[in-house]
Amino acid sequence: MAKKAEKKIETASVPKVLKVGVAAGVPPEEKRTYTYDARSYRSDVLIPAYSCIFFACVAIYCVVISFFVPIAILALVVCAYTLLNTFVAHAYPRVIELDATSISFESFGQKKVFALDRLEQCSLRSAGNSGHLYLRIAEKNDAGSGRGAHARYFIDTEDSVDQDGNSAMELKDFLLATEERVDPENIRVIARKQGR
Repeated sequence: MAKKAEKKIETASVPKVLKVGVAAGVPPEEKRTYTYDARSYRSDVLIPAYSCIFFACVAIYCVVISFFVPIAILALVVCAYTLLNTFVAHAYPRVIELDATSISFESFGQKKVFALDRLEQCSLRSAGNSGHLYLRIAEKNDAGSGRGAHARYFIDTEDSVDQDGNSAMELKDFLLATEERVDPENIRVIARKQGR
């Protein structure tokens, strides 16, 4: 019991680190490029996607021959969802570029660019203190009707590095600060402010 009390005292006396630059939500002056580690991208994105192609074919065959049809249909739905996220929605970016005016996400040769000053939505969900993020981002529409460009992304900042080889955790901090700037009334933003 005494050790627990000592640990609380030790952690309570640690000063909070002030964030500056990109980590504080300030866009960088020069372009910053964050790249998903090739080996991790292969094991986290490519292998599951290509496996889903194989399992979708097996599931279709099972439905055709009436073998475990309910399980085959369930497997087909899961495979379709994974394939749509990976190859159609491009929801797993390999490269993220951030500069003074925009942020871009690139996956399988398709690049989508969002102007930072025109963001209407930047909703970020993270899995605890890990670098696994789910981002919904949208721009304002110039025509005034409907939504502008919008997308959703699954980002892994733990397995990504910037052009200098440093961890991409500052990208997570930048996205959190951007969410706070774009939607200060968001319940997650309010909870994070109170938890500081």
